[in-house]
Amino acid sequence: MKKINPLAVFYSIIIIFIILLIYFFGPFEHESKRVFFPVITVLGIAFFVLGIWLIFLRKRIKDKKLRIYLFLTGGSAALALICVILHNLVYGLMILLFGEGFWNGGDEAFFFIIALIVCPILLIWGIIGGLIRIRKLEKKK
Repeated sequence: MKKINPLAVFYSIIIIFIILLIYFFGPFEHESKRVFFPVITVLGIAFFVLGIWLIFLRKRIKDKKLRIYLFLTGGSAALALICVILHNLVYGLMILLFGEGFWNGGDEAFFFIIALIVCPILLIWGIIGGLIRIRKLEKKK
């Protein structure tokens, strides 16, 4: 059985991240986004699974700094979906326990901020650092 290269998973995460960025921030009309929503959902799940997979596969890499960047990339990819789910669960649970008016028209912000601001920053940091480290290691060889 052939072993999966952690860098292949790393590059797959980068490609999916770029597609997701184009979908969410591209110049598309609302109706065209609705058509591609099932594809984006599958890509989001793949993004999550590849992130978890990269966390475990990074142990095959000998370079310690590259392992850290791969962990940062995989962890932030996986954490984003987890925080989105926790955001919705906490919001729904608080409405269930305390009623509709509990939030005063607001929303649960902690997990929302982690999912939409912190995770993408960490992901970009891990991607850039990983790509630079891979390039340095290739130059050494």
